[in-house]
Amino acid sequence: TRVVLDRMGRLANKQGLAILDTHEAPTLMVLAEQYANAAKRQFFEKSGIRVATVQETGEGLHLPQVLAALDKHEITSLMVEAGGHLSGSLLVEGLVNEVFLFYCPMLMADAHAVNAC
Repeated sequence: TRVVLDRMGRLANKQGLAILDTHEAPTLMVLAEQYANAAKRQFFEKSGIRVATVQETGEGLHLPQVLAALDKHEITSLMVEAGGHLSGSLLVEGLVNEVFLFYCPMLMADAHAVNAC
């Protein structure tokens, strides 16, 4: 199962669906409760995408709640492909058991990243 964290539900459009091919993998979309209106939920669900909602913190989605939501969908192991913000938040909150690092500063850099070349 592919899990997509889309706090505001910005992928609830035809362009978003183009990258969320459910024939390729079953998909679970995790949204912040305040942005998960009926129209967005219905859009995803009609497209074959399951939806879970969690609370938001000042830093983004409440990550322990995200993991609890995944557990409810019987997802008990993850491989996370993320940028610096989400990866760092998972580490800071102690939610990571194992790390394999692929360093790619130009493609996945945040606004303050230093070019390694």
